[in-house]
Formats: sequence, C-alpha cells, structure tokens
Amino acid sequence: MKLSTLIYTRGAVHITRYHNVATRRESNVAEHSYGVANIVLFITIGRASANLLTAALHHDVAEIATGDIPAPVKSRNPEIKAAMTHLEDALNGELGILQEELTPGEALILKFADNYEGLLYSMEEYDMGNSLILPILFKWVRYLENHGLRSNPRADDLMGYYYNWMMEKELVYVEPE
Repeated sequence: MKLSTLIYTRGAVHITRYHNVATRRESNVAEHSYGVANIVLFITIGRASANLLTAALHHDVAEIATGDIPAPVKSRNPEIKAAMTHLEDALNGELGILQEELTPGEALILKFADNYEGLLYSMEEYDMGNSLILPILFKWVRYLENHGLRSNPRADDLMGYYYNWMMEKELVYVEPE
C-alpha cells in the first residue's frame, strides 16, 4: 500500500452509515470495517489470511468517494448496484488496495462478518432505546439465517449470542409482509 492510500483511507471515519435511518449514535465506515475485521478474527480463531483481513479492513473503502449507498437502493435497482460495483472496483484499483481474489470460503466469512457487524450495531441501537432500528436488525437476521456460514462453530456462537439477546429482550421476530 502506498502512503497516499494510507492517508486517504483515514477518510473512512467521516463516512456515515445508516444516514437514512433514525439512530441514537452515528456509525462510520472505519468503525464498521474494524468490527468486520474483528469478527473475521473471531470466526477464524485468529488464523485469517492476510488477504482476508485486508479485505475486511478495505471492503467499504470506496465509500470514501461514493458515500454509503443504502442497501435498499442497491437491492431494488440492479443497474445502480452494478454501476456502484464497477465504480468501487475502479476506485480500489486506483488506490492500489486490490487484494488477491478471496477463496469461496473466505468470501463467505467476509460476507457473514459484514452482515453480523450490522446486526451488532442494530442490537446496540435497540439497547439504547431505538426501537425504530428493528426492521434493519431483522433484515440482518434474515440474511444471516439464509446465507450464513454453515457448520462453523464460531459463527454458530455468534448467532447464539443474538438468539440469547432476543430472548432477554423478549423480542419476537415477525416476517415482513
């Protein structure tokens, strides 16, 4: 990595996530990426490859230039999602932070960690009294239950933490119509 890229990536602290949702506390891309990297380390019992850790730290760095595009915008507009993916890939190339291709197993770990970090943030928001976060919290849960890591005891531990939290809060998941 170049020094200029290192300095540029500091800008991630200024990119707000969840800017289209009422929150008690702001979250930024740098905080999120740090959380994702720590979840990767937890799942891999500290044995993540350098490539996977680099991907965890830099997976959203292009948002320094684009801002955080809300997930519903991308999921409802495949053209926008494709254009953003192309733009993010180009920006990452310009920054020189393209890493080697992740293995399929590493890609699953990264995706799980990315989504689980969103779930943790949502749980914290709810704990601070923000019930408006519940639709987002349940979106993370739906994704993790449908696309999560299979047969990974550490991922199971993380999901168990969530299920115990749900029981403590006496929350009931309701499938959206």
